[in-house]
Amino acid sequence: MHELRSGSESLRQSAVDRYLTLLKSGGSDYPMTLLRRAGIDLRQPDPVRAVVEQLDQRVLQLETEIATLSTQRSQRFAESAEDS
Repeated sequence: MHELRSGSESLRQSAVDRYLTLLKSGGSDYPMTLLRRAGIDLRQPDPVRAVVEQLDQRVLQLETEIATLSTQRSQRFAESAEDS
């Protein structure tokens, strides 16, 4: 994933190609084997850490969005109560 965000154009293209190959492979082999072919070895700690960090970012983003929606809903409820 790091290659997609900050690598050179050739590294980004190589990562995209490996990712597309992974998607095209479907369930033709064991997941760990398919990931290794795509250049991701989940037996190593760095790729696992990267996945955990991304998941953490997405959870934080979701929590922020939920809080925003909750605040907006509370405000609308308060406004409608005032109008009654």
